[in-house]
Formats: sequence, C-alpha cells, structure tokens
Amino acid sequence: LGAWLRFLPSFTPVHRTIGNVAPQRSAEVPALDDTYQSSVPRLYIVGETAGTASINLAMRSGRQAIEFIANLLKFEKPAVAPEVYDVAIVGCGPAGISASTTAINKGLKYVALEKVTAISTIKNYPRGKFVQATSIDIAEYGSFFMEGDTSKESLLATWEKIIAQTGVKPNEREEVSAIARVGDLFELKSSANRTYQARFVVLAIGVRGSPRHLNLANETPERVF
Repeated sequence: LGAWLRFLPSFTPVHRTIGNVAPQRSAEVPALDDTYQSSVPRLYIVGETAGTASINLAMRSGRQAIEFIANLLKFEKPAVAPEVYDVAIVGCGPAGISASTTAINKGLKYVALEKVTAISTIKNYPRGKFVQATSIDIAEYGSFFMEGDTSKESLLATWEKIIAQTGVKPNEREEVSAIARVGDLFELKSSANRTYQARFVVLAIGVRGSPRHLNLANETPERVF
C-alpha cells in the first residue's frame, strides 16, 4: 500500500483571488481559558477584547468572570490589608457594568475604573443607530430584555436606569495607565495619580481605545496603527 501511495498524482492547491473585496483583517483575541482567564493568572479579559462583540455576550462574559472569581475567593483567606480590593474592573461598558453588578451581588469588594464615562461605548454610537440586545439577567437588577431591535437612545436610557438601580459607582475619568504584579496582588496606577491593589483584575476595555501609532511620516490614523 505504501508503494502504491507513492505513485499517486499530487494536486497543487489553487489560490483564487476574489475580486472587488478589500483585504480583511483577521480577528485577534487574547488566549483565554474557559473562565476568561488570560495567560496571566488571576487576570481576566471580557467583552469585545475577548472576542464577544455583541452586547448580550459581552455582558454574559463579565458576569461569568466575576462568578468564577467569587468561587475562587471562597477557598482563600481574606485580604490582609483593608485597602486591598477583591477585584479591580477596568472599563465600564456593558461587560464592565455587568461585572460590577455581579461583584455587588456576590459581596465582593471591588473598584471599577473608566477613562471616560460609564457606557461611553454606547454613547458614542451614531444617533439613531439600531442595536440588538437579547435577554440576559443582570445581578441586582433582573432580566435585561428589549423587545426586538431598539435604538441607541432607548438602550442608553435603559443602561442609565440599570446603573442607578444597581448602585454601581464607577470611578469615571480615571484611566488605568499601568498594571503590575506585586507579590500575590496586582497594582494598578491611574491617571488620577492613584494606586489600587487588587487580588484579581478584570479587563473590559473594549477595542475602541487609543491605539499605539507607529509615528510614521504622513501617517493616517484610520489606516495605520
């Protein structure tokens, strides 16, 4: 059989080019396990950065990451210092707010940091943009469901109601500039010259932040980053 296989004709793969289609960028997402934990232990990535672009999936990822963290904390001793947070949540879009409400529900000591304002992702949608939001449960609020497709304005009003009812208090206009591992804790530095220590970190920063530019001559921000 081996000798026969040697004489089989080989086929050269044909590479076809599809006309009138621009080159497509492949989606690049971090390597995460089933709990949204990254290759850095105790650092979780949720929302659009984790590849969950839709609102309901982003919210679900934020909720599930906190649930995993809460389960782990059950088997650990309390923090030795009172200023240490159980979890620091970076970013307050749908995923970050969902993570924050779940942290409240689980009784975790948390801090939520947002470089602009809460739900700024939705606020920056074009006026009248229609978005789809399927049913999902939000801790401390209940079922989040808007029948069919709804506009940006209606969705934004609902999110503001969720924030008010759940008691989420994000530190707005406080961008995280650095995260470092210090012993068993994470140390986060913010643009407000503050330093936070946390046992876990959840990144919900999205993909609409400030990209690192190459600083090339005639660089066009929309095309080179």
